[in-house]
Parts: sequence; structure tokens; C-alpha cells
Amino acid sequence: MNTRLLKKSFLYILIIILIKLAAVIKDIIIAYYFGDSYQADAFLTAFVFVNIFILFFTNGMRNVFIPNYMKAKLINKQIDYTTSLLNGTIILTTCLVTIMLIVTPFIIQLLYPNQAQLITELTRILLLALVAVSINVVIESYFEANELYSFSAFSQLFVLLVMITFTYFFHAKLNIYALAYGYTVGAFASLLLKLYPARKILKPKISVTHVKQFYLAYIPIAITVMVGQINLATDQYFANRFGEGIVTYLSYAKNLVHLPQGIIATALATLMLPVISKSSASNQTSKLLNTVRDGQLFVISLLTPAITGMILLMPEIIAFLYERGAFTADATTETSTIAYYYLGSVLFYSLNQMIANGLYAIHKGKLIMRLGLLSIALNIILNQLLTNRFGHTGIPIASSIVGAIYFILTYRIFAQQIGTLLNNHFLITLLKILVSSLVMGLSLMLLPEWHLLVKIAIGTLIYFTSNGVLKTKIR
Repeated sequence: MNTRLLKKSFLYILIIILIKLAAVIKDIIIAYYFGDSYQADAFLTAFVFVNIFILFFTNGMRNVFIPNYMKAKLINKQIDYTTSLLNGTIILTTCLVTIMLIVTPFIIQLLYPNQAQLITELTRILLLALVAVSINVVIESYFEANELYSFSAFSQLFVLLVMITFTYFFHAKLNIYALAYGYTVGAFASLLLKLYPARKILKPKISVTHVKQFYLAYIPIAITVMVGQINLATDQYFANRFGEGIVTYLSYAKNLVHLPQGIIATALATLMLPVISKSSASNQTSKLLNTVRDGQLFVISLLTPAITGMILLMPEIIAFLYERGAFTADATTETSTIAYYYLGSVLFYSLNQMIANGLYAIHKGKLIMRLGLLSIALNIILNQLLTNRFGHTGIPIASSIVGAIYFILTYRIFAQQIGTLLNNHFLITLLKILVSSLVMGLSLMLLPEWHLLVKIAIGTLIYFTSNGVLKTKIR
């Protein structure tokens, strides 16, 4: 792993951790004030629906923008390129939001007839934030292309902090609407923070050719990025069949279990994308492969103990975070049960992110898009089959199965196009990581009934000590 990159990116990683913690706090606030009520179900449903479009302009855009920015930089056209893309995105988003505000009532009535009015109202409020989000993500991609990770990440943290603060002060007056208004206010406030640092690209200039070329290349990747949220919306569609509270249990369980993915896999994949893109642009396939291999081992070294800890401590973790206010002990039990079945999905989707970035860097986004469309169809089929057999627990089971298939197929393409990750060093290091995780897990099982945070601290110490004894090295 590049030592210079790790040192330079320390603050970024810290802010990413704070973002994920803020997201947990957001869930804690929803649980405290609204518990597992129909209002919480309605907001979480509306947010997932809007987040499909938010993701169209967020994670995926970086995957296309940064490689293209690097190419434009070689001929000193990076500012003109970014300016054109920013203005084109503003026009596109404004048109999209206008259309969605009109058609949303019909879509929501079709998908969620039992709570159509409330979900529609919340969705319309959240859709307004999409304009600010799309502008934000172009500016943030520009920052990240210039390795200004920390400022980009802080702006995302700021949105959550505003949302949390707004909800705290206005929940009594606005009820569940405080969450939607809080997010929208946060998105626009975050945009205002970026205007001065991004002043170089704020010009009334647009190249239709640049915008057209970008979005033609971007649409396959955007669809791929939206796959996860479309699958989540599918999950919620099936969850709404089982009555009040199920959507809430699924949301809290998935957000908690996927926390390591956001902190570890997503953060590292974001940091490594410029390095991977530079290797691809200069046709250094061997360097690209080694970078992905090192990144994947780093992800595994942090993800494996996190999953092990959740397997052993899940009910305690959920009770510690959520069980207060309107969130009862019964809600904790339901959420814990669902969370166990999501562990497979966090494993496979985390492993997939670094590999997918390698394929994006060599412009194979269309292949990943096809896999994404396949996963959507498979998720619908499995949800139908498994919910009929296991009830609402069939939903997270389906997610884990789809994640496994998606990872296997993506890795197969990666190995064919770039090369295999499985050399001797990778396999030996993987074995050491698994042994250390096993030692940690056995130690946690032998501990007395101490406080959760004490158990986590001891488990972490044992894991890293074991790796030290085994002389585990990523590179």
C-alpha cells in the first residue's frame, strides 16, 4: 500500500468514519422519536425511492469523471471539461426533478397504496434536494480528482449534521416531515459551502459534445450504481406487504450491517480510484492489478474482524444503539434477526467494490451494467420465492444470495480482462487474516458479560496482536 497515499488520506478516512457515525445517529434519532411506526416506514420508503436518483449523480459519477478528468488534464483542458459537465448536469437535473414532481403521485400510488399520500409528500420534499446533490457531486468529483478528499467528504458530513440538528429542533412541530426538510436544507447548505473553493469551474460555459460524451459513457455505470438502491426499493416493496414496522427493521439492520462497507470498502475504493485510473491511462496493467490486489487485501483485513464481531455481538450492538424512546426490546429482537441474514450481502458487495473500480478504469462499465440488470431481475425472483417460504426474513436472504452471485460474476470478468488476484502472497495473507479473526472470535465467546464497548476494544486488540504475531503484511 502506498505510504504517501495513506498519510495524505488519513483525514479523509477520519471524516468518512464520522459520516457513517452521523448516519447511525440519524437512524438512532428516527428510532427514538418514531420507533417502528408507520411514519418511520413512510420516510424510509420515500428516502430509498429518491435515493435511486441521488445515486445516479453520486458514487457512479466519480468513476467516469476522474478517469476523463485525468485525460483532459494531459492537454490542460480539465477546467473547461469540468465546467461543461457542471452546467450540463444542472440542466439535466432540473428537468428530471420537474418531471418526477409531476409523476411521483402516480408511481407511489401504484407501489405503496397503503401509505400513498404520506410517502408522496415526503418524496416531493426530498426530490428538491436532488438539484443541490447533483451540483454537489460534480464539485466533489472535481475536488477528489485533485486529491482534495477531505473537503469533499466534509461536505457530505455537513448534510447529515444539518439533517440531524433540524430534526432535533423541529420534530415536535413538523413530525416526520422534519427529516425530509432537514435533508433538503442540508443539501443546499452544503452546496453554498463549496461555491468559493470551486469558483474556478463556476462559469457560464458549456460544451454539448463533452456533456453528451460523458453521459453516454456514464449511463451504464449510473445504472450499475443504482442497482443496489433499486434492489433496496424492491426489498421495501415486498416488506410493505408484511405490515407496520418491517420496513424500519430492514432499514436499521441493513444500515448497521453495511456500516463496515461504507467505512472500509467504499472509502478505500474512492481513495484508490485515481491511482487505478492513472495506471489504466498509462497502460500499466501490472501496476493496476497490484494496486487492486493490495486494496482488496486491505479491505479484507478490516472487513473480516468486523463481520466476526457482528456475528457474536449483534443483539448487544442493536440494543446499545437503538433501544430507547419509541424503539422497544421487541423491535431490537426483530432487527437483530434480520441483520444476521444481511451479513452475506455486506461481505460480497464490499469485496466487489475494488474489483469494479478496476473494470471502470479500463472502461468496461457496460459489462458491469449487464450484471447489475441481471441482479435486479434475480432479486425480484428470489424475493418472491423466499418471502413466500420464510416471510420477511426471505428479503435479506435474497440480498445475500444476489450479492454472492454478483461478486462471483464480476470477479470472473476482472480475471479475464486484467488478471487474477489469487497469487501466493494474497492467499497466505488471507489465511493469516482468517486465523486472526478466528482467534478474536473465540476470545469474545470466552469473555464474561462485560460492557459492549469493552468487548469491542478487547476483540480489536486481540485481532491486531494476532496479526502481529503472524507477521501479516498487506504488501
